[in-house]
Parts: sequence; C-alpha cells; structure tokens
Amino acid sequence: MPDDSLRPEPTPDKAPRTSLFGIYLGDFADAKRHVKLWLGLGDPFGVDHFETLYKKPDPWNYERSSYDLVKRQVVEFALGAEQYQRAFDVGSGEAHLAAHLRSHFTSIDLLDAAESALERARARVGLPGQNLAGDLRKSLAALAPGAYDLCLFSEVLYYFAPIPWGPLDRELRHAVARALRPGGRLVLVHPLAFFYHRGWRADPRFTFVRAVTLGAGRKVEVLVLERNAQPA
Repeated sequence: MPDDSLRPEPTPDKAPRTSLFGIYLGDFADAKRHVKLWLGLGDPFGVDHFETLYKKPDPWNYERSSYDLVKRQVVEFALGAEQYQRAFDVGSGEAHLAAHLRSHFTSIDLLDAAESALERARARVGLPGQNLAGDLRKSLAALAPGAYDLCLFSEVLYYFAPIPWGPLDRELRHAVARALRPGGRLVLVHPLAFFYHRGWRADPRFTFVRAVTLGAGRKVEVLVLERNAQPA
C-alpha cells in the first residue's frame, strides 16, 4: 500500500466551476452523446470515447479540483466507520475517490472502459483486486451473484442509465442487486439526484441507509442504500 506520508497534498485549483441554478455546466459537455443514449441510438460512451479522453492523465482534473477534494471527504463521511472486505468501483476512472476511501476496504475491483485509466488507478489505490476494462454493461452482467460487500457509482449513472425506470436503468439495477450480497451497501454520488437516484430509492431490493448533500457550486447527493434479502 502506498505510504501517504510521502504523498504531498494536492493544491486545489482556484478557478470556479461555471454553474447555472446550481447545475455544473460541464455536465452538458457531452450533450449530443447523452441524447443518443436516451434515444437508444447505439453506444455513444463506448471504449474508444474514454480511451481518447484518458490519453491525457486526469482529464477531468480530479486530483486538484477543490470540488472533488471536498466531495471525497463527504463520501467518506457518508460511509461512516464501516469496513468492507470486497468493494467494487464502477466507472472508477483513475481511482481518485477509491484511493481516498481505501482504508475502508480489504480489496477493490475497478471497472472502467479505458484500460489506460485502470493501469493508473491500480497504482493509485494500492489494494489487491481485479481490473475490469472494456464494455461496462457486459462486465456488470457477468458478475458473480453476491460477490461484493459494497458497490460505488460516483458521477457515472448518466453514462449508464439516464432515465429512471427506463430499460437501461432497470438493467443496471438488476445487475447491481445481483452482484451485492444481502446486507451489502450501494453508494451513489450524483448531481440532479432527484432524477438519477429516483429509481434506486424506490427499488424494493434496496433499503435507505442515509443521504448527505454536498453544495459546492452544484448540488450533489451521496446516497447510501443496503441490499436486502429480496431476490434479484
């Protein structure tokens, strides 16, 4: 495991993020691709898209962004003192969040479309586990039942399932419910939570644990749910 005492603290960026009514305008940078996803027109967020983005390390400036520094602390607060044997970070990117939370996990599997991102992620997180690269939905559908104690989705649902109770949303919720053991935890971290988290809150396979709201130029909800014993 990396020695944190040897890692200098990143200096936060000072540039404010442009927002309108509390919504970060950067969320709409891929608007055309999101529309294609909503209409079911292919896979606009495929492997090639993310491999291109990750040719440059940290394309979203997660390391130095003041917003992301605060978000990591809020997610850890929402996790509480619980410890988890096997965790799964879906859409991990370069694992800036997972690395911040690693003291809560014994091992963590990382899933991302871009293999280059996962190579940097594993080095950063410093924990044992699998790297799963490529088609995200196929990887989720192939997970072993009850494999995980915790699943983490941080600001990725709009790439997977943007419409509550739509077919992509139902498919994703089924895959996650199947992969989590009874009593396992699901952590969702997203802006526009009234939209992206709505189906998950209503799903009878999950029980509400807690929610924490972060307001830092954009309103973000950290939602913690527990997998109950209802069949997947």
